[in-house]
Amino acid sequence: MALVKNIDFHIHGYDDFIERVLPELDVICNETLADPEGHFQIAIMEAVNNAAQYSLAGLTEAAVDIKMSIRDMDIKVSVSSETKEFDVKRFCDEIKALGKDKQWQRKTFGEFKGTRLSGRGIWLMLEACEYLYIDVKDKTVTMCVSYPLPKKLITQNIGVLSERLFLSENGVIF
Repeated sequence: MALVKNIDFHIHGYDDFIERVLPELDVICNETLADPEGHFQIAIMEAVNNAAQYSLAGLTEAAVDIKMSIRDMDIKVSVSSETKEFDVKRFCDEIKALGKDKQWQRKTFGEFKGTRLSGRGIWLMLEACEYLYIDVKDKTVTMCVSYPLPKKLITQNIGVLSERLFLSENGVIF
């Protein structure tokens, strides 16, 4: 695929994202994705919020990098920050297992989130992406979607969403 545009943002705290970067992302996404409900913008906001919220520097001081690649048929957005340690592999395994569990696979993440205090952000990201991968080492979340945004893509079904989640290590997605 031919690269159309590469856009990089570096923010200092979540407020910097809201004030300076979000308006520009809204314009880019609205022009490219034809998604009036802003699903992909919400996914980006959730990724940045998580990066800032779990940053070692804290929500207001977090250094977060956002890299957007717009190609002729798709968009890839990577969000990274130096965050607190957490077991990414275990987290992804839990979501994959949930998607295969007959009790949960046909339910929505709204029904599931009522059973846990955390995790809403990942479900909102998965809802608007064709696939999402988390790097197990460098604390980067990458979301990918083709455009215009396929309407059938938007779902809250746990079984479907869990299949969109992958890990990345040393450049290999698995």
